[in-house]
Amino acid sequence: MFQIVVDLLVSLMATASEADGAVHLSVVIPVYNGARTLGPLLTSLAGQRSPVSWEVVIADNGSTDDTLEVVEAHRARLPALTVVHATERGTAPARNAGARAARGRLLLFMDHDDVPAPDYVHHMAEALGSHELVCARMDGQELNPEWASRLRPLPQCTGPSDTFGFLPWGSGGTIGIRRELFEEIGGCDDIPYTDDIDLCWRAQLRGAELGFVPEAVMYYRHRSTPRQMFTQARAWGAAEHLLQRRYASLGAPDVLSPLRWDSWRPVLRHAARVRHRAGRAWLATRLGNLVGRLQTEIGLRRARTLS
Repeated sequence: MFQIVVDLLVSLMATASEADGAVHLSVVIPVYNGARTLGPLLTSLAGQRSPVSWEVVIADNGSTDDTLEVVEAHRARLPALTVVHATERGTAPARNAGARAARGRLLLFMDHDDVPAPDYVHHMAEALGSHELVCARMDGQELNPEWASRLRPLPQCTGPSDTFGFLPWGSGGTIGIRRELFEEIGGCDDIPYTDDIDLCWRAQLRGAELGFVPEAVMYYRHRSTPRQMFTQARAWGAAEHLLQRRYASLGAPDVLSPLRWDSWRPVLRHAARVRHRAGRAWLATRLGNLVGRLQTEIGLRRARTLS
C-alpha cells in the first residue's frame, strides 16, 4: 500500500511539472561516434521514472558514424530530447555545450557507452534535493565478461573514488550537480580525461560536499582488448599526472610517480603473465598508465627548460 501511495505522488508531481512547462532535470550525454553503444543507454532512459520533469540533451562532438540516426530512433520514447552540435572537440567542451543548452536546474552527466539501472534518474534527482554534488554507484559486472570485471574492479562501488589521496571524486558519467554550482565554478575545465576529477575537486574546494547515491547504479563498460586498454590507460595516466601537478600545492600527493622504481617494479614482475588473457589486460593497463605519466613528466620538464 505504501509503495502505491508513493507511485501515485510521483505521478502527480511529474504531471504537475509537465503542465507548467518547466524542466527540472537535464541528462547531458556527450558523444562522439557512439552508434554502437548509445542505443542501450537511451533505451534505459526511456524506461526511467522520476518525480520531476526531465529531458535528455545529446552533445554530439562531430560524430561521423550513425550516432544521430540512433538518437532519432529513440526520440519518440524519451520525455524530451535535444541534440546540440558541440563543435569544440573533447568531452569537457561537449559537456559544457550540453549544459548550456539544458533547461534543468539539476544536471546529470552520463557517458554514451554506459547504461543506467532502472530508477537511476529518480534516485539521483532525489539526492540532489539535499546535496549540491553527487555521484552514483558503479557496477562493472553487468556489461563485461567475468575476467574483465575481476581484473579491473571499479573504485566507485561503496563510495566516491579516492585513488589520489587528496579529495574524493566521481566518474564523469555518474555525476549529478546543481546548475548553480556548475556555473559558479566555471563548468568543466578542458583537461582531457580528468575533467570529472577536476570538477569534483573544484566543487569541494569551493565548499560543496560530494554525496554518494548507492541506490543509483551505473553499469560501466570496460575496454575489451589489451590494445584499447593500453591506449585508454596511457591517456588517463598522462592526464592524471598533469592533474596531480596542478593540485600539488594544495596537498595532492604524487601517486604512482613514473620516476620511482617501485612504480615500475610490478610491471616487470608480472611480465611473464602475458600468455594469459587477464595478465595481458592487467599489464596493458598498468604499463599504459605509467607510459602516459612519463610522457607528461617529460613534456613538463621540457617546457620548464625552454622557458
